[in-house]
Amino acid sequence: MAVAGGVLLAIGSVLTWAKASIDLDAFAQALGVDPAQLQGAVGDQTSKVVSGTSTNDGKLALACGLVAVVLGLVAYAKRDRWKILGGVTLVAGFVGGGIALYDITKKDDVISEAKDAVAPTLASIGLDPSILDNIFKVDLGIGIWVCVIGGVVALIGGLMMMMNRSPVGAPAMAGMPPEAMVPPLDSGFGTSSVAGSMAPHPPAPGTPTPTPAPAPASKMPAADPMGTPSGDTGEPDTPSP
Repeated sequence: MAVAGGVLLAIGSVLTWAKASIDLDAFAQALGVDPAQLQGAVGDQTSKVVSGTSTNDGKLALACGLVAVVLGLVAYAKRDRWKILGGVTLVAGFVGGGIALYDITKKDDVISEAKDAVAPTLASIGLDPSILDNIFKVDLGIGIWVCVIGGVVALIGGLMMMMNRSPVGAPAMAGMPPEAMVPPLDSGFGTSSVAGSMAPHPPAPGTPTPTPAPAPASKMPAADPMGTPSGDTGEPDTPSP
């Protein structure tokens, strides 16, 4: 938005802001002379085109447009400075578009000043200065309107940068609490250990817990009440021949 607004300001400042023209036929009729006589005296310069850069206001709008373009491009690399860059961009859009809008509102004043400038001359030859209402015209050009639009677009871009709390591309999702972004210790990610990820989980609620079967009793040899050692039959020893 900042770059687009700055481009519009720059383009509009070099286009036509106003066009002043004189209707020779109406002027000749007011004077009571042949229009050809006025054409020979005035020549072909019956109109004049005024571009934005031919005035100080247009040059200021051009400078504001270039500032908005540069700041918009810098914002791509300096996303942590968006609040500062957005504030300067907002001012550039406000000044560039505002000066063009101010000149639009001053159109009637410019016409009145031009009439007042030639009124004494017309009065000296016996003409009413009010005849200039149908003779002298000032039309606004497309350039001044483009500057107004560009200033508004740049201003909106500056506001958007100032209102953005986190840089674009942050992993956090809108509406998700910060704790939801941290994996649990037993999920096998982050700082959890392999043993923690392999730990048995408790059974689900409502599932009966199996009871372990009792271990079989070990078979022990019966004790000899006589205390006869193993392998002794109880008969007396017979000496061998």
